[in-house]
Amino acid sequence: MMSPSAVAVRRARVYLDLTPYVRGPSTGIGRSAYGTYLALERLAREDASVAARYEFRAVQRGSEAGAAMENLGWWRSLRGERGAILHTFDHKMPPFWAGRRLLTFHDAWTLWPNEYQDEKFRARQAPKLRKALARAHGIVTPTRAVAADLARVLPQLAAFVEAVAWGRENLDAPVATEEASPAAKPFVAIVGIVEPRKNTLYAIESLARLPDLNFVVVGAPGFRGEEIFAQIRARFGARVRCVRSLGEAARRRLYAEAEAVVLPSKDEGFGLVSVEAAAEGARVLLSDIPPFREILPEAMAFPLDDGGNRLLAMLTALRNDPDRAKAYGSVLREASRRFTWEATARGYLSAYDRLRA
Repeated sequence: MMSPSAVAVRRARVYLDLTPYVRGPSTGIGRSAYGTYLALERLAREDASVAARYEFRAVQRGSEAGAAMENLGWWRSLRGERGAILHTFDHKMPPFWAGRRLLTFHDAWTLWPNEYQDEKFRARQAPKLRKALARAHGIVTPTRAVAADLARVLPQLAAFVEAVAWGRENLDAPVATEEASPAAKPFVAIVGIVEPRKNTLYAIESLARLPDLNFVVVGAPGFRGEEIFAQIRARFGARVRCVRSLGEAARRRLYAEAEAVVLPSKDEGFGLVSVEAAAEGARVLLSDIPPFREILPEAMAFPLDDGGNRLLAMLTALRNDPDRAKAYGSVLREASRRFTWEATARGYLSAYDRLRA
């Protein structure tokens, strides 16, 4: 009979569900799933202690498998693999998995009534999310703020939740994305899915009072997104260029050339764009919400209840003082160095170890 210590070091297979990345390579949750997988694979090649404990496999749900991914038919063929770990990133967790289950829960606002999504859709989804959470043996959130939100809604899960921050290095993504033509300068960049939660229109309305300023909006339409795009086109016309997604080189160029990168979100799980843009030396301006204050306290933050006056004043001050703007970008670049995909991967390794203990 094998001793407990021998069992503890047996090599385990970890299946990482990268469906969110294949379906949304520009989204924060998609990019975080892919960045985590790449970093874990690299650690397995370079760190013998990791390779001795784990083997990592990328999988995708559904009928079409992406490059280098396995089509596992909603994981059914894996139900008998008792020693394996299934790690999902988009609030999905199958009921029949025989091994251990780790769920990355990236934002908790989906669990309560809100203005960010259709109420009928939320009423159908919320019970499914609660089931996924209940099926998980471990839950990881990208910030302590999300962990606290989750504990308030479902206090019985508090002991199973831990926070692991995401990385900031740009990814050389194999999934095709659009490339933007050069924007008319000067411009502000607003990056993220276009829906009420992201508050895109608020930033444009606030800063359009600067008559020479243009805007680049990068993001696919989410809930009511097409309606928001229609309002932007009708009210601001050629001053706003809308692009659904960007390749890595174009994204870095956008951050470098923008007067500022503005994230006016009403709610977030992490806000990956904030640290990605900061890593490029961009002047990042953030709404004053708990996740942003947690991950990038060095950034200038503006309230969402003053008609955009503080946001306008911040950008005006940076534009009027190029030396201050450059120094601010340098401060944020340095602050972003603490976010790496390797640190994310090691955080997840600790979570895997705890699941096996």
